[in-house]
Amino acid sequence: MPNRTTPLALAASLCLAACATRAPLPTTPAAEPTAWRTHAPPGAGISFEMPGDPEVVTQSTFSPQGSAVAVTGVFLNEGPRAFGVGVAEVEGGVAGDALAFANLLRESMTRDTARRVTAPPRRIDVPGFHALAYVGLARSSTLLTHVVIGRRRVYVASAIVTDSASLEGAERFLASIRLDPADALVPTIARGESGALDWVYVEPERFALRMPPAHRDLIRDANLVGRPAVRHQVDADCDGAAYHLDVYTFAGDPPPLGEAIDALHLEGDPAPLTTSGFAGAELCDPSGTCARVHRTDHRLVVARITPAPGADPTTTREYLDSLRLFR
Repeated sequence: MPNRTTPLALAASLCLAACATRAPLPTTPAAEPTAWRTHAPPGAGISFEMPGDPEVVTQSTFSPQGSAVAVTGVFLNEGPRAFGVGVAEVEGGVAGDALAFANLLRESMTRDTARRVTAPPRRIDVPGFHALAYVGLARSSTLLTHVVIGRRRVYVASAIVTDSASLEGAERFLASIRLDPADALVPTIARGESGALDWVYVEPERFALRMPPAHRDLIRDANLVGRPAVRHQVDADCDGAAYHLDVYTFAGDPPPLGEAIDALHLEGDPAPLTTSGFAGAELCDPSGTCARVHRTDHRLVVARITPAPGADPTTTREYLDSLRLFR
């Protein structure tokens, strides 16, 4: 059985793969501009444009959970510009705190250059994926980084910005990135289609699932099993079906799963399961209403659906199985 890698050791291993061959950032521009070309490292599930031929390195390691991880690192210094891509593919899929895992890759790729992140990350639109953009200081330059989480892989792309010309190159590089649709957390469906579910990200808790496009969003104080909490409620109705997501955030530990199920008056025999590495249970009552409940460090996540009479059972499965927990 492989030794389980600590987060620090994992970061070091990822850095070897993504950064080992990185040269110092040049201070003078290249004599002649280099033509931009599309690159697609084999097996990495990503393609992008870079001005030249980057160096590609690979590394095998293990995640903190003991899963095998195949890491691909790509780096290019071109005049005053620098570009980097890191992809970590996890055997069996990304599990547990996916954002923490992605940040290990981001920090290991940029730890020699990035002094600090200058602002909270912002959401960027990568359909079907969980994606964030970071801005940091890199020596006397700016470092732009995109972090994307898929089902089996985490992706990090970074670019150094020193002036307006390098900013144009950084924006072109980041905008050129294309990911393997098969690695999307949730497959996308055309918006506006009757009965179709769009991927919805729940902020600030960072959970995702598919719901009808027209949904309601409410945050309020709550109390569950005698424990105060903040309840983030997302509801939608579509074609006779009712969709509900409740995320309870507690200052301390959430109540045990069984007590929470009783307090929420959920009926049925709980069947244990895991989602994104977090333990939970699923249960259905005689009327057909089904719920999935998960307990994380400080949160309780409850996804429920009451299908329309006579609805195809795949509607329930599509909704509940789309739930993703990022932290």
